[in-house]
Amino acid sequence: MLLNQQYYSMVDYLINKKRGMQMRRIVSKILLLVLVLIGFSGCSKKPGDVIKDFYSAENWEEKKKYILDSEGIKPEQIYNELAEYKVLDVSEEKKISVDSTMYKAKIKRSKDGKETTQLKYFLVINSSNEEKIDFHAKLKTNKIDLRDLSKGVVKLPVKMWVELYSVLSVYGFKEMYISENYGDMDCLVDFIENHQDEYMKVYEEVSKNRYSYYLITIEKVELKRDWMGFPKLVVYVSSFKKDIFDGLEDELE
Repeated sequence: MLLNQQYYSMVDYLINKKRGMQMRRIVSKILLLVLVLIGFSGCSKKPGDVIKDFYSAENWEEKKKYILDSEGIKPEQIYNELAEYKVLDVSEEKKISVDSTMYKAKIKRSKDGKETTQLKYFLVINSSNEEKIDFHAKLKTNKIDLRDLSKGVVKLPVKMWVELYSVLSVYGFKEMYISENYGDMDCLVDFIENHQDEYMKVYEEVSKNRYSYYLITIEKVELKRDWMGFPKLVVYVSSFKKDIFDGLEDELE
């Protein structure tokens, strides 16, 4: 009888010990999961953090990782390599589309013992679940030349940033031209078939502002001559997209 009691006591002890070990394993796994989640949330990026990443990068090669298509952009167009920068705050200015957002950043700039605080605007694109800064939209840089388009060396259609101005010709025609001069040639902007209404709408907008930036879709470029025999480029456009930075100017605080 005594042996039976000792036997069952030992069995209960072993069962309880096994249960205790299993419980400890479960608790350990739960604690580990909690720590992983806390670490993940603490290291996760917030929308707009790519701006901080850009200014924290040590050199231009590192900074290019945070730029959407860095080709054609020079470092001096964006920052001074001799200055130090610290992003103090980033806030959403406006939502442009599902994958693009305009942010306003407060940035401290230090150079030669002097400090200034700048308010700068950035267009951030979510590309393949990774944020990139679109500097092309802000700088209005193009990687192509209109003259090349007229020679047929570039496949059309293409998109280009251009500054437009309006002209009411001596014959009463409402015309728009590209402000950039291409070898002393005027660049007349014309519309393709069924796009006259959009062209006239943009003409009215440009007339109010005198000069305005647009992202245009070019379908064709022809080299022609005006009534005096001077060469000119005629750019046929199918769409106009207004500059999203219009009215947003970087400034000192």
